[in-house]
Amino acid sequence: MAGPNSFSVAGGLSQKLAPGLRQNLSQSLVMTPQLVQAIKLLQMSHLELLQHVDEELERNPLLERDADTDIDEAAPPTAESEDWHARDLTETNTDISGPPDSDYSNLYQDDNETALTPSQISAYDQALEGPSMLGGSIGEDMAFDAMLAGTTSLRTRLEDQLFLMTTDPVLRALCRYLVSQLDGAGYLQLDSAAICDQFSTDEAMIEAAIALIHACEPAGIGARSLKECLELQIKDQGAFDDAMAVILDNLAMLAQQDFAGLQNLTGLSDAALSRKIACIRSLNPKPGEMFETLEPESLVPDVLVRPRASESVDGSWHIELNSEVLPRLLLNEVYYQTVSKHAKQDEKTFLNTSLQSASGLIKALDQRARSIMKVATEIVRMQDAFLTHGIEYLKPMTLKQVADAIDMHESTVSRVTSSKYISTPRGIFEMKFFFSSSIAGLNGAVHSGESVRYKIRQLIDQEIAGAILSDDALVEKLKASGIDIARRTVAKYREALGIPSSVARRREKRVTVERTR
Repeated sequence: MAGPNSFSVAGGLSQKLAPGLRQNLSQSLVMTPQLVQAIKLLQMSHLELLQHVDEELERNPLLERDADTDIDEAAPPTAESEDWHARDLTETNTDISGPPDSDYSNLYQDDNETALTPSQISAYDQALEGPSMLGGSIGEDMAFDAMLAGTTSLRTRLEDQLFLMTTDPVLRALCRYLVSQLDGAGYLQLDSAAICDQFSTDEAMIEAAIALIHACEPAGIGARSLKECLELQIKDQGAFDDAMAVILDNLAMLAQQDFAGLQNLTGLSDAALSRKIACIRSLNPKPGEMFETLEPESLVPDVLVRPRASESVDGSWHIELNSEVLPRLLLNEVYYQTVSKHAKQDEKTFLNTSLQSASGLIKALDQRARSIMKVATEIVRMQDAFLTHGIEYLKPMTLKQVADAIDMHESTVSRVTSSKYISTPRGIFEMKFFFSSSIAGLNGAVHSGESVRYKIRQLIDQEIAGAILSDDALVEKLKASGIDIARRTVAKYREALGIPSSVARRREKRVTVERTR
């Protein structure tokens, strides 16, 4: 009788099953810390990279900034340096993994004698919230920053005015809070119920505070809608009446240039309606922007492309990395060798960990620079016609095309082109600008989506009052130039360019012609 763990085979033999060991082979990708760091650095913009490098310089004592050596002239590591590098990294994993016993708490000393009390901290925070003309002392730091900027912020200007309008401390505090809630355009978006609970007040007090803000300069500040903003400015000019109120209630009709409909609602003549509309057009829909103190951020290219002085076999464009945005770091070998000779075991563990981190960062920065250079070179090669002749010659290009050409993965090319800019004779462009969809041509040719958008804008800019091009007419024009495109695609591109429909453009042209007569 065969047991439960046996089976019979031909011939009457019985074989018993027994537990055994099986070995399976599999492959998996392990992300080392160095690889993770390299990937992160690759997709950083130059500002993010510089911030990251500054943090590493503060954290790692073996790193130092090389301010004198040009990146192109940096000497490669010698055999001697490789020897000491390998020799001094012979510590075991146990040694390296152990935490350092050094106490770094005294590195940046705090003066305990001048420690702030909770009440002092609260008062300091209150001072930093804004100029204290609304109750408190003036924030010196903010005043100093404003002096350096050479301009007065919107918040400071409003609080200076509100200080003279009321002496009620509750109303002042409420006004200061509302001023802090203004957006960059000067509009006020608030939850009245939440503010009532926060300040233990009622909506009447909130409306009183808003009315005080509305009385401040510039006119229109603190509005809760476009209509209210324009109304405040018109009232400030003394030009508000019933007809103007009707126009403001129907701003959608004004935007659509439905002047006949506005005439029916207001009962105004053509001349009177034109004066009302001219008054509205002269207003500022975003009164807070004139006090914006932040300067526009300039684009700093990562790659510089310029024509060569003379033709050469390697192409007509000179491509180089912008050394101003590339951090240049050195490994302080002298410091490491000097300190490690007399270091304790835990201190040596910290030094070895810092050494590995510094070496990995320098290698990752070098790999990042090389990857950017490879991708930029291929982009310039493929878009040579655009650089030479202009936007009409921009070729459709995909990440895969570039990746295949330089033997790189698509994801790597995507990270390289993210938040990176390239300076060309045509201007400064984000690298992703050169990647666009393709539009089929009538003769087998392909056209870039960006070049098609440019052609559409050109055709619309060349319109005359009596011949406004509809989307169907644009399709015919584009087909005549060899671009096979659908009407819905033209409409999508036109809307992306912020160009109104042919009906709106025809109405606008007609109004412009009538005004010039």
